[in-house]
Amino acid sequence: MFASLLAFLPSLLKALVLLVVCLLVSKILLSASGKVLDKSKLDKSLHAIILSTLKVLLIFLTILIVAPSLGIQTASLLAVLSIAGVAVSLSIQGILGNFFSGVTLLMSKPFKIGDFVTIGGQTGTIVETGITHTKLHTLDNQVILVPNSSVTSNVIVNVSTEDLRRLDFEFSADYSAPTETVQAALAEAVDIPQVLKDQPVFIRLSGYGESSIQYTVRVWVRNSDYWDAHFAILERVRDSFQAHGVAMTYPHLNVHTVQ
Repeated sequence: MFASLLAFLPSLLKALVLLVVCLLVSKILLSASGKVLDKSKLDKSLHAIILSTLKVLLIFLTILIVAPSLGIQTASLLAVLSIAGVAVSLSIQGILGNFFSGVTLLMSKPFKIGDFVTIGGQTGTIVETGITHTKLHTLDNQVILVPNSSVTSNVIVNVSTEDLRRLDFEFSADYSAPTETVQAALAEAVDIPQVLKDQPVFIRLSGYGESSIQYTVRVWVRNSDYWDAHFAILERVRDSFQAHGVAMTYPHLNVHTVQ
């Protein structure tokens, strides 16, 4: 037994030397990678992910380098590690999907903190973009956590990226109202400070309904004035129609009796 131990001692010493060298090299690589990441323009949230991934890879390589010195077959070790990796990946498939989706979001940056967005039917302000979830703060003071895999697989509508937004309206007027009168009433209704004077104002007849004529109105406002202008115009249209003698119609049926 003692002879066997002496025979195994050189292999053990070789494995220890390789282990120490691998650990030192891994430490140097991790330190250098950290400095490179600090100088890069990558999002800070990605730094920990990249360093953790690199650390796992270095540990895996260290095992592959040291194992042959102890008489362990690399092929067998790779097979065991592969099976274990498959089992783990299947058990945390959802977490991994959200994780990689989070990395994608941090790199592509479709939105930033404070942007007002709609994602998969959920609307709110971006509060946080985490590794597995994106946090939204809704207008009615709720907090919604959307899995990152759902974020990347759905259409993202970001209304905060541009300085200007267009307001679109559809209004109905009675058939008896002259087109010029309706257009004048609508032009007066949209003449508010929030509507940009250097942008075109579109007011045109756009369709004939069963009991009314439709008019389309399009104006441009600053992003921050969008909702103020939206409600102000809606409130002013009714008064402007009344002032110009334009009736705001609703679905109705005219019955003519023939004697």
